[in-house]
Amino acid sequence: MSAATNRRQVGFGIIGLGRHGERYANHTLAGDAPDARLVAVQRRDAGQGRAFAEENGIRFHADAQTLLADPDVDAVIITTPTKQHLPMAELAVAAGKHILCEKPMARSVAECRAMRDAARNAGLQATIGQTMRFAPILGVLREKLPEVGDLYALHACMRQERSPTAWHMDPDVAGGGVVVEVGVHLFDAVRYLTGRNFTRVSGEMRDTYEAGVETYATGIGWLDDGATSSFEIAKTVNGRLSRFEAVGSEGALVANLATNTLERIHERDVIPIDVPDNIPTIPILVQGFCEAILDGSPVPVTADDGLHTLAVCEAFYASVQSGVATDVRT
Repeated sequence: MSAATNRRQVGFGIIGLGRHGERYANHTLAGDAPDARLVAVQRRDAGQGRAFAEENGIRFHADAQTLLADPDVDAVIITTPTKQHLPMAELAVAAGKHILCEKPMARSVAECRAMRDAARNAGLQATIGQTMRFAPILGVLREKLPEVGDLYALHACMRQERSPTAWHMDPDVAGGGVVVEVGVHLFDAVRYLTGRNFTRVSGEMRDTYEAGVETYATGIGWLDDGATSSFEIAKTVNGRLSRFEAVGSEGALVANLATNTLERIHERDVIPIDVPDNIPTIPILVQGFCEAILDGSPVPVTADDGLHTLAVCEAFYASVQSGVATDVRT
């Protein structure tokens, strides 16, 4: 029970207590999602996993099957390497557990579809960890978007330093490089901001330091109303930037997530727009997921959302291979 609300909490188990898994664990342990309670964790490094569990008064399980058999676990957070997302989700469904799967949802549209259908057919809730959409500045940008008039284009950029995670450089394990690791954030945010789907994509990419996967990518996507979305995706740049620019008949809106600033550009005027302070987005996802489980409200990010972002990734890769714009197929 939540001490503050006398309401039953959702018991969570985390499969894959690595860098991302610990972020979910720490927010849940801190009570940042009031309806969530961390019950148990699993980690390949049993020593570190057991130490974390003992330090925080929760249970450690050496493997996913044992964690899923824990009667106090109502839902699982899957933060394993991407190749394991679908197998872990299928085990969770078989055990009757709700699923929060870290992004990308899986390595392919086919795997995403299999995960979505398995959870849906079992009557279980499933949500995807595409959390950028919950950044408060993007909520304001979405609210202000009609001020640009007819939307012509939405430019999106996300640049980061090189990944420290070895499996990100293995396309079989990760499903690809920066397009699936970082691009899914941009593709999902564009859909969230505009309420529109991608229909075609054309892209270019390269491996800038012999990583074994693409580390820099640019491209353009067409939305279902004719507007376009250009994007720059990098994990090779020593200088972080996340930026969106909406351009329309009545001017532009420019959101810089790194500085948490939003500006309206109209004729020659640049007008600052107040935005809330930046906050962690994982608790918003976890709390919304709990409410879906407890109250039957919509999940914060649907499996279809996760599937569509992977469809954009697949079309991007296909366009690189063919040299022509490729339809997005879900």
